Amino acid sequence: MPPTEPEPIAHAGIAREERDVETSAVAWFGVWLGVGCVIAALAVWGVFRFFAAQENAEQPVLSQHLEASLRRTPVAPRLEPLPLEPRIALRAAEDEQLSTYGWVDRKAGVARIPIDRAIELVVEHGVPGGMPLPEPAPEPVTGEAARP
Repeated sequence: MPPTEPEPIAHAGIAREERDVETSAVAWFGVWLGVGCVIAALAVWGVFRFFAAQENAEQPVLSQHLEASLRRTPVAPRLEPLPLEPRIALRAAEDEQLSTYGWVDRKAGVARIPIDRAIELVVEHGVPGGMPLPEPAPEPVTGEAARP
């Protein structure tokens, strides 16, 4: 004999209880929860915009060279929180070396001098061990001074 469908059992007097859960209250709660989430998201967005504007206002004005260098810097995440500071410190150290006297190797008697002074010495005395600088050509005489 083939299996047959069971007959539904009638439950007399059983229905859902409408007095325990009010569906309209649950729906309104969902609506107000969504509105609250949107308001909170807008508030957080506004706070982030405020802090970003405040941080941008505190940034120093950079030269075009540094701006171009920063554009070449990879985007976040960065290993350095302030990527310009090491570059600025290196540049300051290089400028200090180029503008002061100091020893390179004291035992060998090698010293450094400011770059401006080195240029003056080369102009006055020529390159050490090199060929002397050529004499400047005389300026051509023109006008009234050229007539005898």
